[in-house]
Amino acid sequence: MKRRSREPLRQRPTRLNSAAMRQRTRKAIGTFLIVAFIIVYSLVMMAVGGELAIGRGVAVELIFYAIAGLLWLPVVMGLIRWMVRPDPV
Repeated sequence: MKRRSREPLRQRPTRLNSAAMRQRTRKAIGTFLIVAFIIVYSLVMMAVGGELAIGRGVAVELIFYAIAGLLWLPVVMGLIRWMVRPDPV
């Protein structure tokens, strides 16, 4: 069966599709996820740092905590990018 219209087909947004979520909902979910991630990440990095870095010299500790202090950024930046996407029209 041929399509009569030249308009592109639009998919109906599903409940789990982020296009169906309004920005307000994404921000609420994203805020909760960021806070939960930061708590879990910091606890894990403290445990890993305690095992790997502590007692091996100031330079090793400094390098470890500098790297661990930056590794969370891509995850949170991705969540923030998802949160601030404009609502579909």
